[in-house]
Formats: sequence, C-alpha cells, structure tokens
Amino acid sequence: MNLNPIYTDPYSPQALKQEWSELRLAMPRLRIREAAATLNVSEAELLATGCGSTVTRLNLDWPEIFKALPAIGPVMALTRNDFAVHETTGLYTVIHHSDESCRVKSDAVNLQLLTQVIHVAFGVMEPSLNETRFSLQFFAANGLAIHKIYMTEDSDLSIYHALVKQLTSADQSQHQTIDSPPRFSRFNIATFNTGRITQSTHLLCDTEDFYAGLIAMGIVSDLVETDTSNLEFLAPDLFQPLLNKIASQGLSIGICVRNYGCIQVYQGPIHNIRITGPWFNILDEYFSLHLNTEALSGFRVNTQSIDGKQELKTLEIVDANHQIIALILLNADQDTSSMNLWEVLISGEVSG
Repeated sequence: MNLNPIYTDPYSPQALKQEWSELRLAMPRLRIREAAATLNVSEAELLATGCGSTVTRLNLDWPEIFKALPAIGPVMALTRNDFAVHETTGLYTVIHHSDESCRVKSDAVNLQLLTQVIHVAFGVMEPSLNETRFSLQFFAANGLAIHKIYMTEDSDLSIYHALVKQLTSADQSQHQTIDSPPRFSRFNIATFNTGRITQSTHLLCDTEDFYAGLIAMGIVSDLVETDTSNLEFLAPDLFQPLLNKIASQGLSIGICVRNYGCIQVYQGPIHNIRITGPWFNILDEYFSLHLNTEALSGFRVNTQSIDGKQELKTLEIVDANHQIIALILLNADQDTSSMNLWEVLISGEVSG
C-alpha cells in the first residue's frame, strides 16, 4: 500500500477510497484529519468518497439549518486547529445570524461561525462496533474542516435526518472539487475583523486577531487594551501544574480555540485533567479540550487594562512560530478576590 500518494486534479475517488480503506485496516485509530494528511488530500475530498453510502453532500441553506439546530436538542460542537480540539455539549441556540456569520450562545455552546468561509457541507454517518455517530460537518473551499456538529444520545435524530433529507444536494458524486489544494504544513488562520470578514487563508493569527474575535463575541470588552510590551513568557512544563491548580481551586475560566472560520469558547470551571501520550486533555461532562503538547513551545501571560488599570490576564498558548494555539482567560465578571487568586497562581508558577 502506498501511504503517501500524490493526487492531482482530477484524481480518482475510487482509488482514494481504496487507499483510505487499506489505511484504516493498517491504522484503525487514525482520525480522518490525519488520514487526509497521510494521503495528501483535503479532509473534504476524503470524506466525499463516502457519498452514496455513509455521507450525504448538503446544500448550504443556512436559514433552514439555523431553524432546525435548536429543535434537535443537545449536540456536541467541535472546533479545532492543527494542535487543539475544543468540544462543548449543549443546546445550539442561534442568537444572531447574517449573510456573513452566525453567533451562537446557549447553556454551554458559545461560538462565532463565519458562514462566508464555508463552501461545503456533509451529513455524516460513522458506524462503529459500539454506536453509530451522526454529524453535520462544514468545510472551507480548500477542503479544510471549519466546524462539526455531532448528535448526542439526547439529540432528536428524527429532526436531524429530516434536515439532511431536506438539504440533500443533487450532486452526490464521490469527487469533491476544491478551490486550492491544501498542500501546507500548518493551519493557516484568517483575520476575524469586527467590521468586515476576510476570506483569505494565508493570514496567520496574531494576538490582535484573536482578541478581535473575542470582542466580536462579547467575551472581552472592546474597552480592554492589550499591552504587548509587558508579555511574560512561561516555559511549557509549567502549563500542566498551572491548570491543575486552576482545577483544584474551582476557578472559572474561559478557554478559546479558533481556526480561520470559527472561534469557540468554553466558560466555567474545569475538573478532570488527563495526559495521554503527547495530549493534554480536559475531559469534563459538557466540555473537552485536547491540546498537543508537542506543538506547545510555551505560553505567555498577557496583561490587559482599562484606563491604565490592570483588569485581566490571559494565557496565550503558542507554537514554535509564536502563533496562538489556544487562549485561556479569567472570566471578566470575576470578583477581585478571584482576580487576586489568578495573580497568585501565575506568580507561583513563575517563581516556583
């Protein structure tokens, strides 16, 4: 078996499907994202080989999607980039949507999705020995996954199946056209701009981009100013002890992960921390974070202020290129004692 074929357009979906089948036999735990990278295609191209059986290509009728999602009930929302996976389970209530984006905030699910970035959608059935998983999956024009919505045991599958049937595209071919081949090594992130949306996939996220997204979501006040001249850098090995302290104190925090089409935020305490190989995991009932520590080059403490007074500290988890993988912040509505505790936690790790 050739584990690294070079597919050019037009490629053979049948050959690609066969390669993926052989790859799954050889590596049954391999995720589709990693399988696509191994086979040198986009995830959307690989997923499309299941059209006609386990996958249904959908029309992007956003009003109908937004209408159905709240009625489906609790779902698991998943947003990821190369090095972090953010999963929250709850009601998918659409607060606001336009031609460019939608803003979701409910009991647990808190995200902004740039619908202009999304060009391809699928309804997916994933059979397994234990259970069959159903999901809605959304992709950019270059075939990279932007956001996925998984049904849970409490979801109304009849509404899900009715939605998939209603949105089924006339095109169910196993060939997926992409605008530009995603032949690059890291995940490119475009700018979240509160005034306009850019669809470029070649602008890397920096601190201001990330905070612009949080401002647009109302997570961070637009009155908050970030003083990048006073960044404090912490070593990677301090990350786990700091998160363990936060969990033991029951401190409510915000954890944010984004790619260039979606930003997803969890707000609340964290509890169950586990390390599995290179992965740092938070495995709580309604929230999970999976962070690849091999990509973590360190994290920086960013002090923000209003009118010159320190109000908020954030932890920017960065890779070797100093791009933000994920961001952790103390919720802005915490009282002074909690703010002091946050200061003590960080100071303790820096000095310890």
